[in-house]
Amino acid sequence: MTCLIIEIGLRFLPVRSSTGAMVVDDHNPVIRYTPNQLFTFSRGWQFAIVNTGWINNYGFVNDQDYSRQDERGPLVIIGDSYVEALMVPYGQTVQGRLARLLKEKGTVYSLGISGAQLAQYLAFTQYAWTEFHPGGIVFVIVGNDFDESLTKYRDDPGYHYFQEDKTTHDLKLVRKDYRPSLGKRLLRHSALVRYLWGTVGIGQISREVSQLLERGVEYRWTAFSLNYRDGLGSINLACCSWWTPCAQNSIQSQTSSERKEVILISCGSIFS
Repeated sequence: MTCLIIEIGLRFLPVRSSTGAMVVDDHNPVIRYTPNQLFTFSRGWQFAIVNTGWINNYGFVNDQDYSRQDERGPLVIIGDSYVEALMVPYGQTVQGRLARLLKEKGTVYSLGISGAQLAQYLAFTQYAWTEFHPGGIVFVIVGNDFDESLTKYRDDPGYHYFQEDKTTHDLKLVRKDYRPSLGKRLLRHSALVRYLWGTVGIGQISREVSQLLERGVEYRWTAFSLNYRDGLGSINLACCSWWTPCAQNSIQSQTSSERKEVILISCGSIFS
């Protein structure tokens, strides 16, 4: 009875809603949320941070819907929680600000999911390239995007990762399919579960313990380059150390002799 009373009471409070990650398989190859829904984000047992927003027709956090027929070629921003920005009003996000600045020149799409990393960014790039034919792509990259893109450090279902060949040490892009269980789908409807897991954040305890155990790990790289070949053609990515702005951005993509696209890599914190 007590739990029932708490469940009913929490339904009148801004408890964090479930975004409902979709099935990831051959029919839906990238992780996305259930499309066309309002969401509530809250953090702290006293609801210290509260925000509401929209998950659009493609299942990404963005106030505007996306279209395959956008002839101007949208600017696509790809990243993790920094781009997803559940706790930030849309108008204050980097994509919201750019959309306002570039409204006379074109549209700005964002593909951001918490937990995404370099391998997932490549999967998003493939998806965006074939689905939206973007005029440009911006990657928001932070330090943990590198180690967490390897299956030996993370292996969460729904995401893409780099799997290392033990013999050649080559990296292969692999997808970890995801299908939520019946129990998980039912628990998403409980305000008490969502309050404890999402708003209070007990679901982050294991992640924080893992980070404490890895405090000795330092992200000390000064340069990064990657050559990736697939359906996009040849993409060469290069950027400098993650804690400072890039001195040079060097990316070229060539899918045919008639079309060349420029993709910008964003290094360091864009919010500082």
